[in-house]
Amino acid sequence: LEIRIFDSAGQQIARFFPVAGGDRPSTTLTLRLSEPGKYFVAVGGYLDDYDPLVPCSSDFAFGEFDLMIRLSQGPHRSTSSGSRSGDESAGDQMPLLFTTRLDAASNSIDAIDPATGDTVANFDAPESHFGGTGGLAQDGSNLFFIGAGRYPKIYQLDATTGDILNDYILWQGSGWYGDAVMLGGELFLLDFYHQALHVIDPVAGRYLRSMPVRSMNGVTTIGGGLAALSGPNRLYVADAFGTGSIFEVSPQSGAIGATLPAPATRPTALAGLGDALLYAADWLSNEAEILTRAGESIGTLTLPEPSGSLAGLPFFDVFGDFDLDGDIDVVDYRRFQRCFTGSADAGELAEDCIVCDRNGDGLVEYFDFITFPEASTGP
Repeated sequence: LEIRIFDSAGQQIARFFPVAGGDRPSTTLTLRLSEPGKYFVAVGGYLDDYDPLVPCSSDFAFGEFDLMIRLSQGPHRSTSSGSRSGDESAGDQMPLLFTTRLDAASNSIDAIDPATGDTVANFDAPESHFGGTGGLAQDGSNLFFIGAGRYPKIYQLDATTGDILNDYILWQGSGWYGDAVMLGGELFLLDFYHQALHVIDPVAGRYLRSMPVRSMNGVTTIGGGLAALSGPNRLYVADAFGTGSIFEVSPQSGAIGATLPAPATRPTALAGLGDALLYAADWLSNEAEILTRAGESIGTLTLPEPSGSLAGLPFFDVFGDFDLDGDIDVVDYRRFQRCFTGSADAGELAEDCIVCDRNGDGLVEYFDFITFPEASTGP
């Protein structure tokens, strides 16, 4: 049994082999489409000779099937320089939002479809979250759960099962952490008592640096949600208990580049998806407001329960696949080499080089180069 998907020109864009078994085998597949249009789905036996543009081109019958297709609008991706092709069923699904329930009785983490608000998965949290302390961050395969209270435990969780992979305590700053986010392989913690951001190696639990955001920029307060977006890499720090504003912050210097208008929802929890969308939630409500990176409100998302913390994913693809063709090859290395600036400040990056700057310091340098996969995946 196989499923093949074609575009309107009859070009195959995906091929799946569902696992059979049982009286009524079933499978769920996710495919991200690069543009609107007509698509063909073929289900049956081996369909090597099937042509979707020729009716009845295959006479191989394989029983009856129930097929449900659901289309949902995903986050905009301005960094794309071309459409993707090939099998995108594995490792390329639309990233999920994660939220902790602000309910000691439920003590759980929900994985949320960011387009519909549907709960895709749910598992137990290591601890309960309550308003004001704790946090949640993700890097795709891992979740980093910040416990409540002073100098809390930081847990590394499997993002699929919720299993605890590692835990440690970080004795840094005041110890009162209000949220967390992953960006460029680093974990940022919001210290709402010292009004600073602390940066750590999330796996080793090693302290890297701190940025005193309030004293450096003269803002009123920072405290509440913390998020990140790519293209260019920026942090978004909330002033949930002051003006309600959201500050765009450099992940390297801590300098504020812009102040977003206060959303209608108090941003006690904040998450970013991709390069364009922010989700702000108040722990007094189960409604999250959807914002552009400029702070414009474009809708709402209903969560299962009031949220203690939100976690989004700023990067959808493996770093290094700059042309988004599904592999990392000499074309990607050529682009990186063209954008390489070295360690000296070479001025503002060209727009097509922003995707090569993984740590968001405004340079394309050695620290970006070493985050390439150890081996390329293409010719």
